[in-house]
Amino acid sequence: DSDLVSGVGNAGAVVVEAPGQFFHAKLGDSFKQIDIPLVEGVRYKKATVEFDMYVDRFPGGSFAGVTSLRRTDRTMYYGLIVRGGRSKAILAMGRDDDIVSGNSGPWKERTNYRLVFEYDLVTARLTFKTIRNGTLVETLAGPINHHDLSKNGKIVRVDFGMSGVADGAYFPPIGWRYSNLKITFEPQE
Repeated sequence: DSDLVSGVGNAGAVVVEAPGQFFHAKLGDSFKQIDIPLVEGVRYKKATVEFDMYVDRFPGGSFAGVTSLRRTDRTMYYGLIVRGGRSKAILAMGRDDDIVSGNSGPWKERTNYRLVFEYDLVTARLTFKTIRNGTLVETLAGPINHHDLSKNGKIVRVDFGMSGVADGAYFPPIGWRYSNLKITFEPQE
């Protein structure tokens, strides 16, 4: 797995990058968390999380847990799960108003994707894009539920995969590989 590089980008943005492969979900090692080094007291207006993902095989269960953005006070900004058999994506919004693509999503086994999540407080929207072979194949978007991207004395982190089976229906993405991560938090002016 590649090393994380974090620092300050343009206009004080917090940037975390991991060039190359940073996570390969395997039996016994199917979950990774990356803490974002946000600055206490700074309010952020937008978080962008993007990475490449190779989908090996879909889990034997109903859904594969892909990724989420959370704060350790139980705030979930978003979570993504994929149902392989129906090629369906579900974008959990942190409350009961998930955004679901129909049964004709772009998800295929043994395929590379670029995933882009934009959590934007200015527009109050979350936009998720799925790109395959350089072509946009799906966009899901909806209103955000949490209007505070600040640290607030807690840890903000991005999760990848799952540590085990949840509720008998959500499974780790065994064999899936994650690479070329870039996370950017832009401060408010």
